[in-house]
Amino acid sequence: MALDLNDIDEITNQALSNIYSGVGPALGGPGDGSQPGFEKLAANTLQTVRDFDVSQTVLILKIIGISLSLFFGVLLIWLVVKMRNKYTEKIVELKDQVNPPAVGESKYDARWKEVLEHLQSLRDAEWKFAVIEADNIVEDILTQAGYPGETLGEKLKQINKNQLASIDSLWSAHKLRNLIVHDPDYQIRYNDAREAIRDYEKALRELGVLG
Repeated sequence: MALDLNDIDEITNQALSNIYSGVGPALGGPGDGSQPGFEKLAANTLQTVRDFDVSQTVLILKIIGISLSLFFGVLLIWLVVKMRNKYTEKIVELKDQVNPPAVGESKYDARWKEVLEHLQSLRDAEWKFAVIEADNIVEDILTQAGYPGETLGEKLKQINKNQLASIDSLWSAHKLRNLIVHDPDYQIRYNDAREAIRDYEKALRELGVLG
């Protein structure tokens, strides 16, 4: 049997009255299910909603958001500094341990003499070999020091001037090496090759691996 809309309203009002009759005394109402008490409860509820300060809540959320942003920002800076300090320590260890001070030649001196011999040749192919071999020596040293990366370029990105003063000139020499390797027809000039070898030597001596 279908219910009339009036019947539904009556049932709803009766149910609300029954609910209020149970909770009314606890809320300070008459507790007899009368309509005035129910209306007062509804009015109080609406007033509470109207009085709710949304702007204050938004302000609190903004403060929380800014605080979290500052926290994670400081955390990120701390991680970057810690990683740099880690690699700085590796540079120091490299200078002290990979080639400790000793009388005579280091294990890299023989390879470096070979580089210089190729540079003294009259053939540009020998100059190219000298640059590539010098680049390989630096890469071997940084790999031994524990720097991550598949190439020397990736390893150099982990180093700044505070760790290695000659990093800029080392980058310049490495770029010449890349030109040689990636372009078989590249015509290298002797002055460029000699300058690159000087840059590699400067870095190697700063690292303390040449006698």
